[in-house]
Amino acid sequence: MTTLARYVAALRNCGLRSSDRVAVALSGGPDSLALASMTVWWQGFVRNQVLRRDRLRSQQTPLALIVDHKLRPESTEEAHAVAAQAEGLGMQTRVLALGWPPGEVAQGDRMVAAREARYAALLRACGEMGRTHLLLAHHADDQAETFLLRLLHASGVVGLACMPAVAEKRTEFGRIKVVRPLLGFHKAELEAYCQRSRLPYIVDPTNSELSYHRNRIRHVLRQMPSLADRSGGDNATGSSGGGSSSGGSERLAGTGAGRPAAPATIWQEEIEVPERGSGSSSSSDSSGTGTGGSDGQSIVEDLLLLQRRCQAAGQRQQMLSDQVLQWAVLRTSCPDLPTRPREEQQAGQPLLVRPGREMSEAQLEAWRRRQQRRQAESAVRHAWRSQQPWFIDWDARLTLVARALRSVPFALLSAPCFFEGQVQEQVALGALGRVLQAVSGRKYPPPLVHTTRLRQMLLDGRMEAVFTGGGCLVRRLPRSKGRNLLCTPHDQHLRAEELLARLPPINEYEAARQQKKREAAAAAKAAAKAAAATEAEARTLVQEEEEGGSEALQNS
Repeated sequence: MTTLARYVAALRNCGLRSSDRVAVALSGGPDSLALASMTVWWQGFVRNQVLRRDRLRSQQTPLALIVDHKLRPESTEEAHAVAAQAEGLGMQTRVLALGWPPGEVAQGDRMVAAREARYAALLRACGEMGRTHLLLAHHADDQAETFLLRLLHASGVVGLACMPAVAEKRTEFGRIKVVRPLLGFHKAELEAYCQRSRLPYIVDPTNSELSYHRNRIRHVLRQMPSLADRSGGDNATGSSGGGSSSGGSERLAGTGAGRPAAPATIWQEEIEVPERGSGSSSSSDSSGTGTGGSDGQSIVEDLLLLQRRCQAAGQRQQMLSDQVLQWAVLRTSCPDLPTRPREEQQAGQPLLVRPGREMSEAQLEAWRRRQQRRQAESAVRHAWRSQQPWFIDWDARLTLVARALRSVPFALLSAPCFFEGQVQEQVALGALGRVLQAVSGRKYPPPLVHTTRLRQMLLDGRMEAVFTGGGCLVRRLPRSKGRNLLCTPHDQHLRAEELLARLPPINEYEAARQQKKREAAAAAKAAAKAAAATEAEARTLVQEEEEGGSEALQNS
């Protein structure tokens, strides 16, 4: 299958349509330039072949977003040159200049700060220009590097799933889909496409600086046998979308996900066009169906195979962790954490449930009467407890705590929901990792060692000590016996303590207890003050006696 046919199949698998308003993050490198060129070709092809039959009109041409990081003197000139090249491809362009605060950015933080500022500027520009899809040029080699980075940082299965093909981001302008259609392509294939299409690209010199961790990993991977060295660059057959690559890897993975819905021969017949500077590549593509052979797979393909398996396991784990979090998260200010509606939390499990064994009508009626009697007795006990001074209405209390902490990221958790007897360990670790990541606001999941330590502190369904890790501080709520927990960012826990101190007492018993403590503290303070005054008076008397004795001695 040709490169363009694979790209069209990748866009289909990502759910893109020609009517979608698309923006492309363009840096001028071979990856983003190939992405921009193939996106323009895709919209033109669909407009001519499909929309013309349906008598529809295509939406606006793709928008090229060029970010000027202002980290190098020549960056502004390069950004405008790339914008001119995008206009030559038939794209709308917009240059986004980043502003940096006064002072030099530290070397170790420069790449991280630039990446975060770049993503924020791209999403903001998409919202302002009315674009609903942002296309990024991350490819298979980037996915392998990310997998190694997260593996070295001891990420869990969810973290090792790495970059998804489609992700949805919330912005002030609404939801924007971030699409990575090149995860099934290798960098050598994209460079070969640019060379065949006569697209001059820019090589960023910072990508070769070994002072950055990712660049060192990239340098090591390039020393390994690569896919391009064995199969002739663009001859590999990679599946489109979903982060999958070579055909040999797909056979090992045992899945055909990511393949186009239509047969490859049909796509070749419909999309095959002569590319400038080269002939048709269908013969070479058809011969490169296997990358393994006698030479075996490259280290990059092995990493991508592991990444896809972690991705599949991570999706299953996330589905199960969603079920856990719906019961474990009582209140939260983080929209990424699932939780049950308040009505279901207050109702709890229904009492009147039909028994599993067969019963006659008389037995069933007697069972229903017993259940109703037990429900009535439970309501009476609850009414009696609610009138006692020591009763705690936790639903109302959690609501007060949530209102008090609305200015701070937080999550109120139920510790028994993470108990070992009810939840599998890996599912509980994944759920705790999602809580820590959502509350801390970090881009990546916390290290596995942090979630494991927190999990061990909750093995008996309650928490006795304070946990710090993953950018968060987790402690138990007062008077909850360790069953209800509060998770806040580590750098904002003092602010959270100040807000909690302003809350009213939890019940009458606690109010009387606090009043007694205040009275005892006031009495202790008064006693200390009286003791200090008595001691001062005694010292004055002793001093006067000593002075009187010395005067009598002098007179004698």
